[in-house]
Amino acid sequence: MPESPGMQSKAPKRGMALLFDCRPQSWTSREDQHLAVCRALQEKGVQPVIVFPEIAAPLRQAYENAGVAVEEVNFRQGAFRYFRRMRAIFRRYRVDTADIEFFTYFDPVAWMARINGVRHIVFTESNSGLMRSRSWKAALLRLRAALVTAPVKRFVAISGFVRRQMLQLGLADDRLSVIHKGIDLQRYQPDGDARRKLVEQYGIQNNEIILGTELDKRNFRKKILSMDLLVETDEVEQGVRHRAARLYRFDRRKYERLLKQGFELSI
Repeated sequence: MPESPGMQSKAPKRGMALLFDCRPQSWTSREDQHLAVCRALQEKGVQPVIVFPEIAAPLRQAYENAGVAVEEVNFRQGAFRYFRRMRAIFRRYRVDTADIEFFTYFDPVAWMARINGVRHIVFTESNSGLMRSRSWKAALLRLRAALVTAPVKRFVAISGFVRRQMLQLGLADDRLSVIHKGIDLQRYQPDGDARRKLVEQYGIQNNEIILGTELDKRNFRKKILSMDLLVETDEVEQGVRHRAARLYRFDRRKYERLLKQGFELSI
């Protein structure tokens, strides 16, 4: 396998892997934060390596220009393949610490890292969802979480709310810390008038949101319906001149259940 531009020919004394299940396409405050962490590691003589399922080329180049090693391995394309690639990456960079983020509690990534020799494992939770299960279902979820996260030495929640959800799942309080994520206020200053301008320019209604993502209108309806997250109602649009559209209701419970199974909503 050819070396990527950011790989060093000389193996570092020690490495830390940031295992992310996200696909960044543009540089945001999140990338600023990840780069700041990597620079702090470098100052301590630790080689940072970030593993993404996919990353835009300009972002990869920016990380590598800063001396950060970047690898692309997609856990969703096969756990065994991911395990083997992790072994190669951990050996190459002498990784002894790993931070796992954007995965679910039930993805066995922590065990993959531990079996491959990583002794210090941190699991960072950014969005835990809601613990709705009760009785024996809740007990099974707690047992499953305990087994899958057993190798984790430290859990990090990004808010008090996420921490409470993690505690409900049975994760140990003495292994759980809250670290709020921040942004550089000098670089990112929200425009308080931005929404009003967009509303006026595009005629956005009160019950509509701005995604900031280009959608393929030709396949949008088919793609959304194929997710089986909408429940058809008996209602239709009112007060329109064109053919009234059928109204649907979002099945939130099913969505949250799928999230725990690794579902990723992508439109």
